[in-house]
Amino acid sequence: MKIEINNNRTMEFVHDETTQKVNVITDETTAIPEGDMVMLVNYYRYMKENDVQCDFINPNGKY
Repeated sequence: MKIEINNNRTMEFVHDETTQKVNVITDETTAIPEGDMVMLVNYYRYMKENDVQCDFINPNGKY
């Protein structure tokens, strides 16, 4: 999946089945293990669904 981010740049998510990691490609590549990627998505959902304050995900959260 490729998305446009600020400053006319892109961020691309590429699943590497050989290493079982998700490569996040911007100006550099960061490899995230599959389990960590699932944890990040679950953390994001929890913060949003429960309106928990978090500087990066939900800065205006109530809790």
